[in-house]
Amino acid sequence: MMKPIRLTTFLSLLSLCISCKKPFQSDENTSTISLSEPREIPMSEIITKIEYVALPDNFNFFFVDKILSAKGLYFFCDFGHTYKIAILDKEFKLVGTIENYGSGPGEYQNIKDACINTSKYTLDILSGNKLLRFDFSGNFIEEFKFPFILSKLEHRHGDEYIVHIHPGVKSAYANNKEALDRNLLFTWDSKTDELSPILPNPYKHPLPFISEPNILKRVKNDYFFTKSFTDTIYWVKDNKVHKKYHLEFRDKMLPLKLLQEKEAIDVLNNPNTKERYIYHFARLFANEDYLITSYLEKSSSVLIYNRKNHKSISASKFENDIDHGPNNFHPKFLQDNIIFGSYAPEILMEHYQKHLDQLRGVDNSFTKMAKQLNRDSGSVLVLYHLK
Repeated sequence: MMKPIRLTTFLSLLSLCISCKKPFQSDENTSTISLSEPREIPMSEIITKIEYVALPDNFNFFFVDKILSAKGLYFFCDFGHTYKIAILDKEFKLVGTIENYGSGPGEYQNIKDACINTSKYTLDILSGNKLLRFDFSGNFIEEFKFPFILSKLEHRHGDEYIVHIHPGVKSAYANNKEALDRNLLFTWDSKTDELSPILPNPYKHPLPFISEPNILKRVKNDYFFTKSFTDTIYWVKDNKVHKKYHLEFRDKMLPLKLLQEKEAIDVLNNPNTKERYIYHFARLFANEDYLITSYLEKSSSVLIYNRKNHKSISASKFENDIDHGPNNFHPKFLQDNIIFGSYAPEILMEHYQKHLDQLRGVDNSFTKMAKQLNRDSGSVLVLYHLK
């Protein structure tokens, strides 16, 4: 299997662009969300307050790929480095872990995805052609295999899941038949292994293999799906595409064909690519009020779309005029109107020391947290409250 590309090298200093206009409605089933030219805004225009929470220092939260929540618990998942999952209570105290790396029963060689099983109230972990099931305390319950490779999954009900299969996946231990490449989304009956297509693959050129931990999201009984290097977010309802959100990249979208002519990583690292093109670096988060994803225009950018008033903000660099903490903004989870982010303690400490003259005598949530940190502290969770 081809090794996914990790694009963390692109998440550097951030540039900004903002759009607060209603998107053009091309038809009743498609909304176009436009990205504007870069400019800077104060953080207070979209955020009311920022909270900082010290995470437990006996678990490495630096590589958090995905956060899940259920029954007052949070599951912080690392798919690509430590292959561990931390279970935290509502106060963000560590109450359990899943650290089952291995090749035996109840163990995994990798983690492709994880989801909450809302029927059994379990954490279901996807590893190759195997699904492992754990209770919310981190105890192994059961596992089973299936005859194909799934890329992403969300639970639907009972034994059914909504799954994404990346076109062109090959493996020595499972057979993804070529016919599966014709669709991007399916319903999967885990008892019978029956796959029923939902979303046909509309792309003529192959989609690059890239680490995409957050591209399929469940919102109550609906699902939202997108892919990096594409320009569409799909809203799936009742096993059908209910609506499409078209991302308008100002005629600067990176052509998929270009990624096939040369090695994708070489194209993406090319300074001319960064200067000339915009591409969707999908990090999808969704709830009843918002859609959030990321894209790169010279540097990392974030799109926040309000599903109720149809206004959007596309931004990556803010002036933090709320507590004068760091300006970086990398969403990792969305719950109600709160966006989760995180910082290594060194980042907050260095920012505080660098701006000590400005912050001297200031007593707010950022300065309180920065003063209590040291080099041995754990990561810091940041909660951004949207207006």
